[in-house]
Amino acid sequence: MRDQLSPHPGAPRAEPHRDVAGRLISRSGKLKPFIVTGAVLLTAGFAGLGTIDHTTSLVFMGAAMLCVGLGVGLGVGMTLQNFVLVVQNAVPLKDIGAASSTVSFFRSLGGTIGVLGAVLLKPVTLRTSLDQPDVARSA
Repeated sequence: MRDQLSPHPGAPRAEPHRDVAGRLISRSGKLKPFIVTGAVLLTAGFAGLGTIDHTTSLVFMGAAMLCVGLGVGLGVGMTLQNFVLVVQNAVPLKDIGAASSTVSFFRSLGGTIGVLGAVLLKPVTLRTSLDQPDVARSA
């Protein structure tokens, strides 16, 4: 049962938040408040995810995942597409395609480096967790 609840922080998706943020940006004409707010929400959401471990109760985990999922969804929706908009506004019209593809390339490159880092750090995490006494046995 616990494993079935774990993937659900990703359930609130970023698309509705992106659409709402896009409409608000179109009305106000200001980008920076949305990007800063999105970055703060992303930081708070991932900090909340960092507090969950194997001893966390299911009730707390469900509430935290709802808040964290919404925070991360709002943060992603308010930042990712708006970074492309900032880049497109900063370059001449003839260079918009190259600028947009460069943003996409570096976003993909960052994701690849993040996955590589996670794969390389997993053996280190396993080794350090094996060195520590088992929490479940001592309880």
